Amino acid sequence: MTRTRVALRAVLSAIAALDVALVAGKQLAARELYAALSPFARAAGQIPLPTGYLPDGARYHPPQAFKCALLEYTSTECEYCRAGAPAAAELVQKAQARGCTTILISPAPSELPVRMPPGQLALAYVAPKWLSLAPHLQLEPTTVLLAPGGRIAWYRTGELTARSVRQALARLRSALPAG
Repeated sequence: MTRTRVALRAVLSAIAALDVALVAGKQLAARELYAALSPFARAAGQIPLPTGYLPDGARYHPPQAFKCALLEYTSTECEYCRAGAPAAAELVQKAQARGCTTILISPAPSELPVRMPPGQLALAYVAPKWLSLAPHLQLEPTTVLLAPGGRIAWYRTGELTARSVRQALARLRSALPAG
């Protein structure tokens, strides 16, 4: 009977180790996929603000001129989005304090967060023409910081962290005109 227990423990330990390895491999593979497919690595260097639909169904047309903008593609269904939500909220608040337009983009109204930072615009069903300008934006989460003229100042595909917020704010400071 003790031999059976020892063998069973060995099998269970091997299964647990395999499970941990698979989970770690899945997370690494997701990060590598995000980096490889990121549209902004190959982007033309600037994109316009998105057109789309507000949660009430009204069509949104962005202003032609803006100081800076923070675009956050997210979903309530996305675990990386939920994990990075505190850092995203901090980035939204600090970007708004610097005069940036902040837009939350979601694949559907039902996937918009229930609570959003004050002043943040929410768009669902982003117009396909705009998405063709930034292919693969629908990798969740993706955060893009646009400088004047729609120039991409910073982006991140994947969970936001305190470090990525600091990086984004440093890039914003250097992208904005002095004064």
